[in-house]
Amino acid sequence: MLYLQKGSSLVAGDDGPGNLKTHNLDSTALPALEEMSEAHHAAGSIFEIEWGNMGMKALQPTFKLKGWDPQVLGLMGQKKRKIWTIYGNVIDKVEDEEVEVTAIIKARLAKVAPDSFERGKLMGHDHSMHEVVGYKLFFNGVEKIWWDHFAHIWRVDGVDQLADERRILRLPG
Repeated sequence: MLYLQKGSSLVAGDDGPGNLKTHNLDSTALPALEEMSEAHHAAGSIFEIEWGNMGMKALQPTFKLKGWDPQVLGLMGQKKRKIWTIYGNVIDKVEDEEVEVTAIIKARLAKVAPDSFERGKLMGHDHSMHEVVGYKLFFNGVEKIWWDHFAHIWRVDGVDQLADERRILRLPG
Protein backbone atom coordinates (compact mmCIF):
# COMPACT_ATOMS: atom_id res chain seq x y z
CA MET A 1 0.00 0.00 0.00
CA LEU A 2 1.15 3.50 -0.77
CA TYR A 3 -0.62 6.42 0.90
CA LEU A 4 0.34 9.99 0.04
CA GLN A 5 -1.08 13.07 1.74
CA LYS A 6 -2.60 15.52 -0.70
CA GLY A 7 -4.14 18.20 1.51
CA SER A 8 -4.96 19.31 5.02
CA SER A 9 -7.36 21.55 6.91
CA LEU A 10 -7.61 22.66 10.52
CA VAL A 11 -10.56 23.51 12.72
CA ALA A 12 -9.12 25.84 15.34
CA GLY A 13 -10.77 25.70 18.74
CA ASP A 14 -14.16 24.24 17.80
CA ASP A 15 -16.47 24.10 14.81
CA GLY A 16 -17.72 27.68 15.05
CA PRO A 17 -18.01 29.92 12.00
CA GLY A 18 -14.63 31.14 10.79
CA ASN A 19 -12.73 28.43 12.65
CA LEU A 20 -12.04 26.25 9.59
CA LYS A 21 -8.59 27.10 8.28
CA THR A 22 -8.06 26.15 4.65
CA HIS A 23 -7.12 29.26 2.71
CA ASN A 24 -4.47 30.52 5.12
CA LEU A 25 -3.22 27.12 6.35
CA ASP A 26 0.37 26.59 5.24
CA SER A 27 1.26 23.39 7.11
CA THR A 28 0.23 21.04 9.89
CA ALA A 29 2.36 18.61 11.88
CA LEU A 30 0.79 15.89 13.96
CA PRO A 31 2.60 15.25 17.23
CA ALA A 32 5.48 12.81 17.31
CA LEU A 33 4.66 9.64 19.22
CA GLU A 34 7.84 8.89 21.13
CA GLU A 35 8.30 6.40 23.91
CA MET A 36 10.31 7.36 26.98
CA SER A 37 13.28 5.15 27.66
CA GLU A 38 16.46 5.01 29.64
CA ALA A 39 19.78 3.45 28.78
CA HIS A 40 21.33 0.97 31.20
CA HIS A 41 24.73 -0.64 30.82
CA ALA A 42 24.91 -3.49 33.29
CA ALA A 43 28.34 -4.04 34.84
CA GLY A 44 28.40 -7.63 33.64
CA SER A 45 27.28 -6.94 30.08
CA ILE A 46 29.15 -5.84 27.00
CA PHE A 47 26.04 -4.15 25.56
CA GLU A 48 23.99 -1.27 26.84
CA ILE A 49 20.21 -1.72 26.68
CA GLU A 50 17.72 1.04 26.02
CA TRP A 51 14.83 0.07 28.32
CA GLY A 52 11.49 1.30 27.06
CA ASN A 53 7.81 1.04 27.95
CA MET A 54 8.29 3.76 30.57
CA GLY A 55 5.66 6.13 29.22
CA MET A 56 5.35 8.54 26.33
CA LYS A 57 6.88 11.97 25.78
CA ALA A 58 4.67 15.06 25.73
CA LEU A 59 2.76 15.61 22.49
CA GLN A 60 3.41 18.90 20.70
CA PRO A 61 1.39 19.36 17.51
CA THR A 62 2.17 22.41 15.37
CA PHE A 63 0.74 24.32 12.44
CA LYS A 64 1.58 27.38 10.38
CA LEU A 65 -0.84 30.00 9.08
CA LYS A 66 -0.03 32.60 6.45
CA GLY A 67 -0.88 36.20 7.25
CA TRP A 68 -2.69 37.21 10.42
CA ASP A 69 -5.58 35.22 11.93
CA PRO A 70 -7.32 37.13 14.74
CA GLN A 71 -9.54 34.14 15.64
CA VAL A 72 -6.55 31.87 16.29
CA LEU A 73 -4.55 34.66 17.95
CA GLY A 74 -7.46 35.02 20.40
CA LEU A 75 -6.96 31.39 21.49
CA MET A 76 -3.38 32.04 22.63
CA GLY A 77 -2.75 31.51 26.34
CA GLN A 78 -6.36 30.86 27.32
CA LYS A 79 -6.85 28.94 30.56
CA LYS A 80 -9.12 26.28 29.08
CA ARG A 81 -7.99 23.69 26.59
CA LYS A 82 -9.72 23.63 23.21
CA ILE A 83 -10.51 20.92 20.69
CA TRP A 84 -8.38 21.15 17.54
CA THR A 85 -9.25 18.96 14.56
CA ILE A 86 -6.88 18.32 11.68
CA TYR A 87 -8.22 16.66 8.54
CA GLY A 88 -5.93 15.09 5.99
CA ASN A 89 -6.82 14.10 2.44
CA VAL A 90 -4.73 11.01 1.66
CA ILE A 91 -4.56 9.15 -1.64
CA ASP A 92 -4.23 5.38 -1.77
CA LYS A 93 -2.02 5.18 -4.86
CA VAL A 94 -2.55 1.41 -5.25
CA GLU A 95 -6.36 1.48 -5.20
CA ASP A 96 -6.53 5.04 -6.60
CA GLU A 97 -8.92 6.14 -3.84
CA GLU A 98 -8.98 9.11 -1.50
CA VAL A 99 -9.25 8.48 2.24
CA GLU A 100 -9.59 10.71 5.28
CA VAL A 101 -7.15 10.96 8.16
CA THR A 102 -8.55 12.79 11.20
CA ALA A 103 -6.67 13.91 14.29
CA ILE A 104 -8.60 15.30 17.26
CA ILE A 105 -6.45 17.05 19.84
CA LYS A 106 -7.42 18.56 23.19
CA ALA A 107 -4.80 21.17 24.07
CA ARG A 108 -3.95 24.79 24.74
CA LEU A 109 -2.39 27.06 22.17
CA ALA A 110 0.88 27.94 23.89
CA LYS A 111 3.03 29.54 21.20
CA VAL A 112 2.45 31.95 18.34
CA ALA A 113 5.69 32.96 16.62
CA PRO A 114 5.44 35.49 13.79
CA ASP A 115 7.81 35.36 10.84
CA SER A 116 9.86 38.45 10.18
CA PHE A 117 8.15 40.75 7.72
CA GLU A 118 9.74 41.15 4.32
CA ARG A 119 8.07 43.20 1.61
CA GLY A 120 6.95 41.07 -1.31
CA LYS A 121 6.77 37.87 0.75
CA LEU A 122 3.93 36.40 2.76
CA MET A 123 4.42 36.70 6.48
CA GLY A 124 3.12 33.82 8.55
CA HIS A 125 2.86 32.58 12.11
CA ASP A 126 4.10 29.30 13.57
CA HIS A 127 1.82 27.86 16.26
CA SER A 128 2.34 25.08 18.76
CA MET A 129 0.03 23.41 21.23
CA HIS A 130 1.05 22.34 24.72
CA GLU A 131 -0.76 20.72 27.62
CA VAL A 132 -2.13 18.07 25.28
CA VAL A 133 -4.43 15.84 27.36
CA GLY A 134 -6.27 14.03 24.57
CA TYR A 135 -5.30 12.71 21.15
CA LYS A 136 -7.32 10.60 18.73
CA LEU A 137 -6.18 9.55 15.28
CA PHE A 138 -8.44 7.88 12.72
CA PHE A 139 -7.35 6.51 9.34
CA ASN A 140 -10.22 6.10 6.88
CA GLY A 141 -12.67 6.05 9.81
CA VAL A 142 -10.74 3.38 11.74
CA GLU A 143 -9.30 4.19 15.16
CA LYS A 144 -5.49 4.01 15.14
CA ILE A 145 -4.62 5.97 18.32
CA TRP A 146 -6.82 6.94 21.27
CA TRP A 147 -5.28 8.61 24.30
CA ASP A 148 -7.10 10.37 27.12
CA HIS A 149 -4.95 11.50 30.04
CA PHE A 150 -7.71 11.92 32.61
CA ALA A 151 -9.55 8.70 31.71
CA HIS A 152 -6.22 6.81 31.70
CA ILE A 153 -6.91 5.39 28.24
CA TRP A 154 -4.22 4.46 25.69
CA ARG A 155 -5.33 2.35 22.74
CA VAL A 156 -3.39 1.41 19.62
CA ASP A 157 -5.40 -0.15 16.78
CA GLY A 158 -8.27 -0.53 19.26
CA VAL A 159 -6.18 -2.58 21.71
CA ASP A 160 -6.14 -1.29 25.30
CA GLN A 161 -2.49 -0.85 26.29
CA LEU A 162 -3.21 0.11 29.92
CA ALA A 163 -5.74 -2.53 31.02
CA ASP A 164 -3.28 -4.35 33.28
CA GLU A 165 -1.95 -1.13 34.78
CA ARG A 166 -5.45 0.18 35.54
CA ARG A 167 -6.40 -3.14 37.13
CA ILE A 168 -3.25 -3.29 39.29
CA LEU A 169 -3.46 0.36 40.37
CA ARG A 170 -7.28 0.24 40.82
CA LEU A 171 -7.74 3.07 38.31
CA PRO A 172 -11.02 3.70 36.50
CA GLY A 173 -11.20 3.51 32.74
